[in-house]
Amino acid sequence: MFETKVVAFTPSNTRLDTVRQMTKDEFIEYHGSGTLRKNTRLGMANHEHYLQERIAYEFGREFRVGYATRILVGKAISEGDNKGNTELGWHAERYINTRVFDEDKCQVAYITYENAEGEIVEGNGIVLLETSFQLPPGRCVFAIVQEYDRATDERKSAVNPF
Repeated sequence: MFETKVVAFTPSNTRLDTVRQMTKDEFIEYHGSGTLRKNTRLGMANHEHYLQERIAYEFGREFRVGYATRILVGKAISEGDNKGNTELGWHAERYINTRVFDEDKCQVAYITYENAEGEIVEGNGIVLLETSFQLPPGRCVFAIVQEYDRATDERKSAVNPF
C-alpha cells in the first residue's frame, strides 16, 4: 500500500499559499467549478468531487487522488528511442524542479491504479510522496504521464501533467 504522507506547511511567498491553506468550503466557493458549487448548495455528498477538483487545481490536471489500497507503485521503466518516454522525462523533471512548495516531494514511478469501476490504468508517472495539502488518510496523489495500453502492449504518448 502506498500512501502520500501529509507534512507541515511551509510558506512559499506566492499567491498559492492562500489556496493551500483554504478550507474545503472556501475552495469550493472561490475555485470550484459551477457544478461543484451548485451541487454543494443542493446538499449533495461532494467529498470525492471536491478532492478531484482540488488536486487538479493544486497539482495539475493529470493528477488524481486514489485510495492507497488501489495503487501499486514501482520503479519507472526507461526505454531508448521512445518519444513518449523522452517526453515523460522532460515533464517529470520540469514538474519536480518547478514545484511551488518544497514540502511537496515527488518521484517518477511506474503506477498501477484500479479505479472504482474496477478498470486498471497503468504506466510511468509522478507520485507524490509528501505534501502539506490536507489529504485524507489512506490516499495517494499521482499522475500517469505515459500510460501503458495492455490491449496493444504499447506505451501511449506522454501527457503534460500541469
